[in-house]
Amino acid sequence: RSEAAFHTDGSFLPAAPEIAALLSLSSADEGGETVIVDGADVLDELCASDASVAAVLFEEHPIDLRGQTDGDPTRSQPIATREGGGRLRLRYVRAYIEQGYDKAGVRMSDQTPVAFDRFDALAAAEERQISFLLERGELLVVDNQRYLHGRRAFRETTRRRRLRRVYGVLR
Repeated sequence: RSEAAFHTDGSFLPAAPEIAALLSLSSADEGGETVIVDGADVLDELCASDASVAAVLFEEHPIDLRGQTDGDPTRSQPIATREGGGRLRLRYVRAYIEQGYDKAGVRMSDQTPVAFDRFDALAAAEERQISFLLERGELLVVDNQRYLHGRRAFRETTRRRRLRRVYGVLR
C-alpha cells in the first residue's frame, strides 16, 4: 500500500520485456495512481549534467534474481544500454541491484549510490511525471525499456487495488 519507486518490469529475467501492460481489475478507495516517467529523458539529462555519474548506469551491476531463475542468485548486467541508432534501453529496479551487491558479496563503488540517487531524483521531479488512476478495465501499455513506472501510496477499506501485469516483445 506504500508508494512504489520508479522501475522497469522483469529486470531479473534473461531478456527484459519490451512491453509492459497493466490491466486494472479494481482501484483502491483512495490513491494508488500509476506514475510514468520517460527514463530516456532522465538519463539524457543526467548524461548532459554529469557524464561521469551517468556512466555508472552503463556499467554492469549484480542484480538479485529473486529466486526466479535456476542457478546463481545474481547476474551482472548494465542498467542502461544503447542500441544501434542510439536508442536507450533500461533495466532498473534499484532495490534488486542493491540486494544483488549484498548477495554477490561485492562492494558498491562510492559513485554507484550517487548515480542512483541522481537518477532517482531526476525521475521524481513532478514536471516529468504523468500520473493517472487506472480504473477497472483500463489498460496501460508502455515501452518497458524506456519508461519507468511507479505507484503512489493508497488506502483500501472497501475496495482493493488489483492490477494484472502482462509482458510482451515487439515483432
